[in-house]
Amino acid sequence: MNLFKATRKIVYSQTVNGSPQEVWSRFIDFVWKRGAGLKPSIKLEKNGQTNGVGCTRCIPLFKNTVIREKIITADYPCRLYYRVENPSWMTFPVIFHIGWIDFISLGSDSTKVVWTIELIPKPFMELFLRGVMNLMIPLYLRLLARESAQK
Repeated sequence: MNLFKATRKIVYSQTVNGSPQEVWSRFIDFVWKRGAGLKPSIKLEKNGQTNGVGCTRCIPLFKNTVIREKIITADYPCRLYYRVENPSWMTFPVIFHIGWIDFISLGSDSTKVVWTIELIPKPFMELFLRGVMNLMIPLYLRLLARESAQK
């Protein structure tokens, strides 16, 4: 097997206050569309449907360089899928990237958010990608939990 072509799977999770429907809506608005308030600000390219499908965001990296992510399908309020639309050495160094977010009811107005990513990194980029994702995804999830606790 060629190690450069093997799919990697990475999973992150966070318990968030609110029902799956509430957390889904907050995720779309606060995390997906507004980047959880982090800088540089997310640029919304397409708003998409009310369930998020078609919503396309651009995450600024450098001058005139963005990662473009698009929600491609959803099973409201359980799971949504997205993908990186413009993988390259200059944006996000992967051959393939798809992610999905599960919203699992824990009862008592609490939801477990599970963010799963499958990707094939470009050669020699796995450690870099894991570092970026290990920083950003848990941060997004913690900020979502904080935002939900304030509601």
